[in-house]
Amino acid sequence: NAVNAQNATNATNATNATNATNATNLGGIPASGFQQEAELRSAVIDPADATAAVVGGRGAVAVEQQATGFFKVTFNRDISNCSAQATFGQPLDQISVPALWATVRGPSAGDPATKLGVVLRDPAGAQADDASAGFHVLVLCP
Repeated sequence: NAVNAQNATNATNATNATNATNATNLGGIPASGFQQEAELRSAVIDPADATAAVVGGRGAVAVEQQATGFFKVTFNRDISNCSAQATFGQPLDQISVPALWATVRGPSAGDPATKLGVVLRDPAGAQADDASAGFHVLVLCP
């Protein structure tokens, strides 16, 4: 238990370890073992009044509504080897929200590898959207 260790070999017990040998590790895992910030992509989409818009996130450059409940989000890099998730969610704090859920699908034939499809569905499973229904997308790339 070093109180002020200039060169502690273990930062776990050092309350002030300036040069601890494991100070760059988290749970014993070096920074290289975690998802790098440069490989994270996200989007906050607000399709208010049927005009979809990217209102937040990282790396999302455009969104376009293709049909009822079907949107294509464009990112600033190839995401074909990435894992993606989408969830229904409001971009702003709202008291009442429609009961929708979201899924993702890869680019359609002929689309560039920068596009990701997002489908909003109602509780019965039918494609649906609402003027107040927004969604969030997270893309993790190797």
